[in-house]
Order: sequence, then C-alpha cells, then structure tokens
Amino acid sequence: MNPSFFNPLEPPGAERLRGTGTIRFTYDEHGEPAALPENAVSISRSPDGSIDDIHGGFDSFYHCGHPRTAPLGTKCAIEGCNRLSCQACSARCQRCLVPLCLEHVCRLQTEPGRELTLCSSCHDQVARTLRWKAVGRFLIQPFVAFGNKPQP
Repeated sequence: MNPSFFNPLEPPGAERLRGTGTIRFTYDEHGEPAALPENAVSISRSPDGSIDDIHGGFDSFYHCGHPRTAPLGTKCAIEGCNRLSCQACSARCQRCLVPLCLEHVCRLQTEPGRELTLCSSCHDQVARTLRWKAVGRFLIQPFVAFGNKPQP
C-alpha cells in the first residue's frame, strides 16, 4: 500500500506498525479506470508509546453528486464526456438509446404532460419536425377540420 493511503488516519509523529486497506477498482469522474480507496485500518505506535488501532473510510462520488455506494448507472456516451452517473440519475435518449449524464440530457415537451428525454442531436431533429408539423397544420387548417373524428 502507498504510505499516503494511511496518512489521514495517523497522528503526527506516529510510527506505523501495520496497515490494511480496501481498494475498489472503478472509474473516476471522467470515466477513466481508477483505483479508489474504500477503507483503511492503521495500527501505529504514537509518540507517547501507546499502540493505536485506527479505522477510517474514504468518500467518493459519481458525477451526479451521489455517493459511490449507490448502484452504478450509465457512462455518458457523448464524445469527450465519459462521466458516470448513479442508477437513479442516469438517463437514455428515448430516440437513439444513447446513455446520457445529467449535463447532456435535453428535455422536450411534445404535448401537455408528455416530455421526451433526448440527446442534443435528437432534440434538434425532433424539435425541427414538430415545428414543421405545426407550420403544415397551420397552412392546411382552413381546408381541413382538426378535431373529433367520426366514429364508425
């Protein structure tokens, strides 16, 4: 183990007799592989001669801000992002199914009470389609009645 792994646990001037720790191999906030310390135990002799048994833990967080103890969700697929989100905060584009982090989620309201979760490219395409449909509907409105359709 790296001595700096235990430094936050030990009092100044202590001589470490034994140290154990747990490292979790995961991804950092940028999506790169990383070894993160989870907890550590340091048995040391203090300057006054007493033997100290110190237990400590380390906090780490996903990009969304939730602790890494929460289940892993998705890794953002937007080029250059690669951030990890927890399961509760992860999202997918409802059109192309690309996994997204909270920063790259675009929401588009298509009807009152109906909202789509989209990536930026799909958001632009769907918004453009909805605008053209509205223009077409406006232009043919004098000739076609929109409303209740007769039931057979």
